[in-house]
Amino acid sequence: MHSSKRIGLVLHPRRDSREAVQAIMDWAYRHDASLVGLPGEVDRIGCDIQEVEPDELSGLDLLISLGGDGTMLRALRLSQPTGVPVLGVNLGRLGFLAEIDVPELPDALAEIDAGQLTVESRVAVQVEFDGATAYAFNDVAVVRHPGQPVAAVEVKVEGQPFVRYAADAIVVATPTGSTAYSFSAGGPIVSPRAEGLLVIPV
Repeated sequence: MHSSKRIGLVLHPRRDSREAVQAIMDWAYRHDASLVGLPGEVDRIGCDIQEVEPDELSGLDLLISLGGDGTMLRALRLSQPTGVPVLGVNLGRLGFLAEIDVPELPDALAEIDAGQLTVESRVAVQVEFDGATAYAFNDVAVVRHPGQPVAAVEVKVEGQPFVRYAADAIVVATPTGSTAYSFSAGGPIVSPRAEGLLVIPV
């Protein structure tokens, strides 16, 4: 990376991110990079970081997620419109998606600055329902209303009938989401680098 880069921060709502934010601010100062964050997040940490609306995060050079897997998934959704790379920094708990721990953050930023980075693509699910479109990097669940009969669901692949299920719910999971709801419903764990979707009846 070179100067005049814009870096965005996505913060966990409760975990202490001050040490990580300070490391990022020190790096940004040395590289003449500007930092931005979301309203209601950056003001919590008492730093002079510009607030921007979520739709403005897609025009950045890098988005840094500070938290756990939930924060990382939120950052991925925010980056989705333009594919801004997301660096996941784990704050304190086991994280499958946020691979960098706080002590490793300065070295990771130095490697990014030197161009020694690898960007991993992740499969997402595009959902269209009732006139709205949304994206999920973990999973989408179609769940019957309590008191209603078991749902009959047909799965089509490229317009061709594939399988029919009678179930309480159907989980459509990405490989990234294979360790979440899909796994608890009996689905397999799949490498996040795999291309494909899991369809699990519940």
